[in-house]
Amino acid sequence: MFYLSLCLGENIKLSAQEIVDCAPTLGCHGGSALEALVYIHHKGIRMERQYPYKGVRGPCEKPKKYNLDILKGFS
Repeated sequence: MFYLSLCLGENIKLSAQEIVDCAPTLGCHGGSALEALVYIHHKGIRMERQYPYKGVRGPCEKPKKYNLDILKGFS
């Protein structure tokens, strides 16, 4: 699962389903953390409660304006 830890020490659960459905990976059959990070960097990501996990790959629900733009860079 993806979590965002804020400076306040609070964890926010990010949507793994959005990665499965929307990131250019193999969905439920694999993929890489790098592909997920690149997707989040370019598109942002919703919280788990906004795009809940279903356990199967489905059509990508178009990102809404409430995507969290959280990842400015990574290495």
